[in-house]
This record gives sequence, C-alpha cells and structure tokens, in this order.
Amino acid sequence: FWFGMRSARVVRAACAASGRYARGQHHQRERHWLNHSVICASVGAAAAVANASQSSNAQSEDTGSEPLVILSGSSNKELAQAICKELGITLGDAFTGRFSDGELYVGVVEDISEKEVYLVQPIAPPLSVTFFELCMMISTCRRAAAKRIIAIIPYYGYGRQSERRKARAIPAADVARMLEACGVDAVIAVDLHAGQIQGCFSPMVPVDDAQGHVVALDYFISKRLTRPGVVAFHTNSVALAQRFANGLNRKGVEDISFALCMRVPRGEKGEAPSEEYEMVGEIRDRDVILVNDILDTGESLCAAVRMVKRCGARRVFAYATHGLFADGCAAKLRESGVDEVVVTDSVTVPAEVLALPFVTRVSLAQLLSETIRRSVQDESSFSYVYDD
Repeated sequence: FWFGMRSARVVRAACAASGRYARGQHHQRERHWLNHSVICASVGAAAAVANASQSSNAQSEDTGSEPLVILSGSSNKELAQAICKELGITLGDAFTGRFSDGELYVGVVEDISEKEVYLVQPIAPPLSVTFFELCMMISTCRRAAAKRIIAIIPYYGYGRQSERRKARAIPAADVARMLEACGVDAVIAVDLHAGQIQGCFSPMVPVDDAQGHVVALDYFISKRLTRPGVVAFHTNSVALAQRFANGLNRKGVEDISFALCMRVPRGEKGEAPSEEYEMVGEIRDRDVILVNDILDTGESLCAAVRMVKRCGARRVFAYATHGLFADGCAAKLRESGVDEVVVTDSVTVPAEVLALPFVTRVSLAQLLSETIRRSVQDESSFSYVYDD
C-alpha cells in the first residue's frame, strides 16, 4: 500500500505539471487512471512480498532448519573449516586485517541479515588482539541485522583470573561484560578454567560449557591402557579429571584409579618457601593419565611427570584441552620423559610442536558441530555436550 500511495503522488504531480489535472473534461478520466495506478502498485508490492516469503520457505525446507552462517576470525580458522565440513556447509565470507599503524579492521561479505551467525574465535595469544577482533566481529554482525549471534569460544582467554585476589581486577568478568555490550546472544565455550565464569554473563546470555575431554576418550582407549590411573595435578583440574575417569568407565574401561598430585609449599619460618609435590592415591604399576585444562609453560606438568614416575607409574600420558605450548614448553616436555601429550585443536598449535613424535592433537569439530546442530534444531537435550 505504501508503494501504491507513493506511485499515486508521482502520478498526481505529473498530471498537475502538464495542466491536464485541472481541466474539467479530463478530470474524471484522470481520477480513474490514478485509482488504477494505486491498485496496480499495491497488488505488485503484495505479490513481491508473497514471492519473497515463498522463497524463504523453500530455503528453510531445503536446509531443514533456520538459515545459519558460520564465520571465523583469524585465531583458529582451521577449526572453523573443520566444523563446516562436519555440518556440510561452507565457511562464511569474512575478513580481518590491519592498517599500517596496527589498527584492526574486520568485515563480513556474507549476507547475514535475519540469519543465525556462529562466530568461531578462541581468545588465544595474542589475547588482546583476538579478543578485540571477536568484539568487532560481534558488533559488525549486529549492525548487519543478524537474527542471533552465538560466539563459539573454544579457549576463553583471561579465564584464569575469575576471582579477586590481592586487590586485582577480574578480567574474566570484564570479558563477559564487553561481549554482552557488543551484542552477543549466547556463548559456547569448551572446558572453562573455572565454572563461575558462566555466572559472569547475565541471564540474557546463556553460556554452554562443552566438555572437550570426550573427544580424547576413544583415543586413550585405543592405547590399550593397563590398569589406568587418572591424576589431577592442579586444584582447578580435579573436576575435569573426575569427569575424564567417569568417561573412561562409561566406555567399558575397568579398574580405574583416581589420584591427586598437588603442590605443597614447604620451608622453615623466615625462609623462602619451596613447592614440592605430594601424591594422594595409588598409581603403582599403572598407566597414568595426567589431566589438566591448560598446558601453558609445562612447568607443573613436568614436575607431575617426575613425581608419578617416582611413585612407580608404568607409562605416563598427559591430556590438556588447551595446548598453548608457551615459553619452551615442548623442550621441557621432551626432557621430562612423558610418553605422550594429547591436546585438542581449541587453539592453533605450532607446526613444529605437532611434528614432535610425543604430541598428538584431537579435533573438537565433531563436538562443536553437534552442539550447533542441536542449537539450530532447538533440541532440548545437551547431554552430548555436557557429558554429565
């Protein structure tokens, strides 16, 4: 109707300019022509809307779900492509770059209007760059009229600072507030360093913490472990190690032991305290799996490897969801005598590290693609994601 009224105004102006509209003998004919133009324009607009609706319905029937687009930042495009391969779709067209002074810029070429957009971007080193890039991509999608924006953050940087200590800030909460301010609708993370990070977001932004260790269970079972023992060597990894042991048990692995290898400060009063490890639990003559969520410098892991070897472990494996391999970590692990280190592709692992014979990488693509599929199809069961 609006298009019809606009056409009517144009016709009326043209008639007035030619002088025919004021002539009495043509007045009735011009009014009839004007009404006919209004009706035709209105019908044409309605037909266009109907055709667009039919086209949209046909697209939804072809895909079997709401239209979705997966975009990736520069942090881990390889994982985003693997997720798209699992879903049978192509990665959306987006780009990132820098000006000569280092200023970031992002752009989305893909048409994302009224579509669900999944942004794959771990907040990985360099943290400030990848985080701000994620914020800019969320803002860009919001300005492009995306229907819903879900940030897939396989590695939540700044997650180790999720509580206030010694009057320091809480960056984990600040990251959450900034993501919300940019317009994110939901977050999918993997093995958050601390569960309370989910509470840093408002109730309007749901956060799913997918359990990344499930993708490594079958690999460890294929190693034909002898009386396996799962060991947590960090206070934040106790819950993860317990889930790891329970996952092995559900897959038919028997005689699993659970132990703790914890740092204990020692030293006389007035002396600088030194940290030593103590073992709580029995691991003698067992194949041990040391479990933690983050592998950073490798100092704690190497100390734990030496400790479990002194306690009589047969073979020593290590699992970490996020393999950062910082500050010469690979060289330290080689000297520690660990048999194998297994990490996921939550962050990009350097090629020289992957080339080492004792480093193995398993993919999160199947886990995250299944999470996306259930989210798009609005399935209520997320037991696959949480592995509870």
